[in-house]
Order: sequence, then structure tokens, then C-alpha cells
Amino acid sequence: MTHTVILVGTGGGGGDTAELACGMADYPAFTINAKVGADIVLARPAGIKSGFFGDRIQARGVSAAYADEIGAKLAGHSAAVVIAALGGGAGTGTLITVSDCARKQSMKIIAVVLLPFVAEGGDRRKRALEELNDLTAFADRIIVMDMQQVVPLGQDMKASEVLQAADLLAAEAAVTVARLYETAPFFSTFSQEAYSFSYGAGADLVTAVRTAMARPLYELDPSAGKMVVCPEAVLAPDQAEAVSTAVADLTGIIPEVISGRGTGSGVMVFMPISFRLSE
Repeated sequence: MTHTVILVGTGGGGGDTAELACGMADYPAFTINAKVGADIVLARPAGIKSGFFGDRIQARGVSAAYADEIGAKLAGHSAAVVIAALGGGAGTGTLITVSDCARKQSMKIIAVVLLPFVAEGGDRRKRALEELNDLTAFADRIIVMDMQQVVPLGQDMKASEVLQAADLLAAEAAVTVARLYETAPFFSTFSQEAYSFSYGAGADLVTAVRTAMARPLYELDPSAGKMVVCPEAVLAPDQAEAVSTAVADLTGIIPEVISGRGTGSGVMVFMPISFRLSE
């Protein structure tokens, strides 16, 4: 299948998540980072052995020198799903460069961005929240995941297992967004500028949806707009109606319900947010 969407991982965290996403689906993809192993390896600033230490401006400047190479990899696609972990410098700065290159080709940008764990340090988290508020200038839609919100879901898990779970959730969100861009009227379905998401499973679909809604991966603005419900399984009309009714009863807004293509029991729910509510 020829895809109209390409996945792009920027920085270390974004690159790792993009690689996971490629293992879930056959989307074309590339990664950009200052570390060897990325598809586009950025030259580090003089005297710096690793990364950009939170300096997104420097990362943007360095990555801009690779604009021709980035543009060539983007060519032939109508949209890019760009995955970045915020607060570290490389992810955000390079995401902006990718956006600049994509818009020269009239491409759409959907950013899937990750806020750091509290354990990664207050400075990084503060930078990430500041970057988040600025990203609407560089993306047509933003999907936000606060990795700290995964911690309560894995109370019996090791730290490495919580990180792996967070990366898998982000990768699943990126793949789902890419699929919906190609198969649904994307911008009327995702009518708000920013969303969070969650994943739920249960004995039945309504239970799975309620489970997902009870544990969003970013703080919600209940008045922001309609939710987008994406089950894994193909839905019968009565199942779609039951989900729609359940969500409307809880939120007062009828959601978009998009039938899946498989047979799984899980569901991903995208929920509108207002990140001006940031801490």
C-alpha cells in the first residue's frame, strides 16, 4: 500500500517511539537526532558530546542546515506525523524544522508530543510545558501525552516497564492518527487544535471506552469539544450507537465513533484539551 502519511521521530524519545510505531504498521518513517543511528544525524555543537541540553533554539538552528535532506525524505506525502519528546531541546527544535520543510511542500503536520516524567527534573518539565504552548504555530493538530500520567497505571511495574508502556501508548496513538488521516475526513473529525488520548479495554466496548475516559493522559478541558472514539474491532451499528450514547451521557457532547479494522477488544479515545490549562 502506498501511504500519503510519513512518520518522523525527532530527538531521542521521538525517534524511539517512531521506531516502535513502524513495528506496528508499515508506514514510511525517518528519525532525526544528534546520536549515531538516526536516519539523519545532526552535527553536535562544538564542545558538546551529546544532545542539546534543553536548547531548542540551538537544535532548530543546527537542524535547519539539513533542510534539503529533510525535505527530500518528506517529498511525495501529504502529511507528516511528527513524534517528539519535549523539554530536551532536540525533539522540539527539530520538529519545528520539519514543520518548516513540510509547509514548503504544502503538507499538513500532526504533532504527537510527550511531556517528561517528573523524575526527569523540574527544569525539563517546565521547558516542555513552555514548548507545548508554542507548538500551535508549527502544527495543524497536536496530540499530547503526559508520561507522568502513565505512572499511576503501572503501580506494580518497574520504572523501565512504565517507560516502555508509555512509549507503546504513544506509538499506538501515532499509528492511529496516521490511519485516520488516510481513511477519515481528518480535520473535521479532529475539529479542535489539541487532543490527549487514552487506551481502554474491557468485557465490552462501552466498558472499555469508560475505562479510557477515566484515565486521560493529559488534563482535560471538558468544554473543548467532541471526543473521537477509535475501537480496534469492526463495529456493528448498534455498538456504535451504544458507545455514542455512553459518551454523550458523560460529556453532553456526541462523539465521533470510527469503526476499527480488526478484532481486538481495546479502544483508543482522543479527548480535546486546552493546554493553556498547563501547570
